Amino acid sequence: MNPFGIAAKFRNQFYDRGWLRSEALPLPVISVGNLTTGGTGKTPIVIEIARHFLKKGKMPLVLSRGYRGELERSFGVTPLIERYPEASLTSLSEEYGDEPILIAKNCPGVRVVVGKNRYENAKEALLRLEQIEGVKPDLFILDDGFQHRKIKRDLDLVVISRNQKHQSLIPFGKLREPVSSLERAQGFIISSKLDSRQELDIELPPNKPVFEFEFEVELPPSKENRWVLISAIGDPASFKRLVIGAGGEVVGSYELRDHDYYTDDQINAWMKEAEGKNARLLVTEKDWVKIASMSDFDHPLYYCQLKVKQTPVLPEFYNWLDSQIELN
Repeated sequence: MNPFGIAAKFRNQFYDRGWLRSEALPLPVISVGNLTTGGTGKTPIVIEIARHFLKKGKMPLVLSRGYRGELERSFGVTPLIERYPEASLTSLSEEYGDEPILIAKNCPGVRVVVGKNRYENAKEALLRLEQIEGVKPDLFILDDGFQHRKIKRDLDLVVISRNQKHQSLIPFGKLREPVSSLERAQGFIISSKLDSRQELDIELPPNKPVFEFEFEVELPPSKENRWVLISAIGDPASFKRLVIGAGGEVVGSYELRDHDYYTDDQINAWMKEAEGKNARLLVTEKDWVKIASMSDFDHPLYYCQLKVKQTPVLPEFYNWLDSQIELN
């Protein structure tokens, strides 16, 4: 058996039997996580859920590791991003991580707590926000929290992509833990990025709600609508499919590892190629927050937002979600 699988199995057993303890926080916790190493569309779903509670007059506080940010191994709370010029996004993403800044950018008023010790950081953030700023959050959203069992949660949501394989554990595949771990979840979101006809390669636990989410991108105005794509995300193939689905013509693409950073020289070289093809360079919004302040470019750079498509499934999902979480 895969040593990684053995470790995951014993770790889960220790939590299930109480030998390792999950700690409770003073507010309801919604965990949004993956069974795999990323690329499922989890971050846009976190943004969508945070916006839902904002519309209800509730203030969510997002807990994130802040992967590859300077504060990943310590503690930080994102500022109110809407008060900062767009050019400051690059330095903020270097400090807090690209996904926390992406979440904060798209949810005005919402703070993201970053750092590996999410339980202690959550308590510290509550104390600081209430005592210093007079802000009283109503709930936590635990980003990428399915494996983070240190924190008790009121609701465990797992995002499953139709575009991924679920046969092998790390390092031979993308599974973080065995498929049997899905029994812990209370609900599932199936992410479909123009591949809704593709069958899942795993069987989900019965008698638990399953919601099908679709995604879309809105392309920036362009006379040619021809694009060279660059991305450092978990599922770059879906980015290409969504751009084509939105009516764009993709004439080239460059893919870096998830969360990687770019250099001016790289981007200028890709821009030169795009110009030679009568096209423009297009990045995801997650990439844009890392390069917004990089201004030494020879040509314009465009970005588009990956977001959850508003379909009839969403009201059903939110009715169920609200029934699962008790807020004051």
